[in-house]
Amino acid sequence: MLMVWLLFVGSFNKQLKDEVVKLRAELADAAIVYFDMWNVAGFGKPFDICCGYHGIGYDVCCGNRGNVDGREVYADSCRNVSSVISWDGVHYTEAANQWIVNRILTGNLSDPMTAASTASHK
Repeated sequence: MLMVWLLFVGSFNKQLKDEVVKLRAELADAAIVYFDMWNVAGFGKPFDICCGYHGIGYDVCCGNRGNVDGREVYADSCRNVSSVISWDGVHYTEAANQWIVNRILTGNLSDPMTAASTASHK
């Protein structure tokens, strides 16, 4: 299932980038920047979450008790939140947000590589 998801996301992102290229051609005076969030790196396990248990047939939200594979669990926060991208499966952790912002501001996550300070035309 994960491989299907990865193929879907990769295909979607390629199509999105192709559309961005077309938009740049159509709107030559616009500064259109594509941020490649898919290639986030530097975190231990990119699909882990810090708080909660979510899977096929179960959802135990952060701060709650529930049943996962026949055992009762308490969805507490992880010990090393700075090594996880997602807090709860939906929201980024502070560490992930900081990583992303730093790369957006420097242009290291954009196509073309454009620092935020130079991305707009006057």
